[in-house]
Amino acid sequence: MQPEMPLSKKMNTSIFPVQITTTGRMVQIQSDHNQLLPIYTRSGALFLTARLNKGTNWLGGLPRGHYFINNRPITIN
Repeated sequence: MQPEMPLSKKMNTSIFPVQITTTGRMVQIQSDHNQLLPIYTRSGALFLTARLNKGTNWLGGLPRGHYFINNRPITIN
């Protein structure tokens, strides 16, 4: 079951589109631009801001749980 987006919090998103794929505990983020990408917890609190380079970026080390990246729910098992 995917977590629902919190209605009480305004979450910032990337100004440029990104493609997000999860592989196990790793998150692959494809970006056409260098940018900062905020990652939020299930409750809508800012967890971290990832610095993306143009191309393929891998994000590891997220604790197990539910997150929102660009308003898209992501689950790390």
